[in-house]
Amino acid sequence: MKLAIRNLRKEYNSDNRGTFVALDRLDLEVAEREFVSILGPSGCGKSTLLEIIAGLQEQTSGDIITDGCPIIKDSNKAQNVVKKTAIVFQHYGLFPWLTVQKNIEYGLKIRGIESKKRHEMAMHHIEMVNLQGFEKFYPHELSGGMQQRVALARALVNSPDLLLLDEPFAALDAQTREICQRELLKLWQRMKITIIFVTHDVGEAIFLSDKVVVMSKEPGRVREIIPIDMPRPRDFSVRLKEEFRKTEMSVRLMISEKEVQYG
Repeated sequence: MKLAIRNLRKEYNSDNRGTFVALDRLDLEVAEREFVSILGPSGCGKSTLLEIIAGLQEQTSGDIITDGCPIIKDSNKAQNVVKKTAIVFQHYGLFPWLTVQKNIEYGLKIRGIESKKRHEMAMHHIEMVNLQGFEKFYPHELSGGMQQRVALARALVNSPDLLLLDEPFAALDAQTREICQRELLKLWQRMKITIIFVTHDVGEAIFLSDKVVVMSKEPGRVREIIPIDMPRPRDFSVRLKEEFRKTEMSVRLMISEKEVQYG
């Protein structure tokens, strides 16, 4: 098991609202090299869950275990576990004053990797995401899809074994989104890493995933885990199959506000 989450709870305290429980009694297991998508209504805690796994937020209680090692709060051990994890956000998070190459090299530079090695690693990942010739471009000179590929390359260059993606294609047009989905699958199959992918797009989740996790709202917890048994490699013709359409309809009904909130 790559990741195990046990009885996770996350509370926020505010003067206006008192204690707000974002996640409660959340249990989830993710296998090595599995592609898992997380769906659910707005406000169900999908992004919060990713940030806790990445170490950007602390849980109120519960355990997160990666490779058999618990992520312990305020611990050097925890820091070592988090280093194996990379996260990519919807809005890319690129540094506008750095070129494509320098954005990808940034984390390597922080880690103290020498200049020649950084250059080699960056160029390898630029080729991997099909951005050859754009090394010296700045983010504002790139399309949204190209910026997202830079963000992916920057995450992957640090050799994570767990990649967290928080609605990475939400801001893209439909055609670019489909291209990025195909490229992500190729990268996943090539690099043999574990991916947890947050999305609002049901069809996207089914197309990409080994299993789809449906979350309920306030407090967020796992409502249903749906295995996707369609064979790989997949192309977009799979979306025309009866099995795909039935699964998509079932998930859409499951995450409708009425059913999630009152079911």
